[in-house]
Amino acid sequence: IFAGGGLMSLALDIEGVTAQHHCELDPSAAATIRHNIDPDAVSCDVRAYHPEPTPGGLDILVGGPPCQPWSQGGVQKGKDDPRNLWPEVLRLMQEAQPRVVLMENVHGILHAKHQPYLEWWWGEAAALGYTGVIWKVLGADYGSPQRRGRVWFVLYPEGAPWASRLITPPPP
Repeated sequence: IFAGGGLMSLALDIEGVTAQHHCELDPSAAATIRHNIDPDAVSCDVRAYHPEPTPGGLDILVGGPPCQPWSQGGVQKGKDDPRNLWPEVLRLMQEAQPRVVLMENVHGILHAKHQPYLEWWWGEAAALGYTGVIWKVLGADYGSPQRRGRVWFVLYPEGAPWASRLITPPPP
């Protein structure tokens, strides 16, 4: 979800994980996905997206919800910004019940003024049976030519036997 031009799908593909579905609102980004990754990808609004059941269940729900509500480069309206689509992540977690959820965003989402919202969001995830961690990483540590900090929300079902492998981010 929030697939952009498909960079996360490409990264997963390099690691041997095949994306089964893509959902990206921007038609140009969806065209990029069609050209490079998935010829069947279509432009889609996540608010109307209901994933098709995946045989054996969904392994990973991955995406990057719009960062504009949280970016320190903007006005930081957070939960009050109409581009805040984090509630859609919760809805899709409930519908698809993935084994792992990976959502990427900007460091601004961790700003103290957004803390009550994040506590609410994690509480809702817990009510769905999920727990998890936040990875704070620096892009340059992973080969990116920029020093932008990124935040990864990593969630998994409570008691999942694979949880211990997800607590710390991969080494740079």
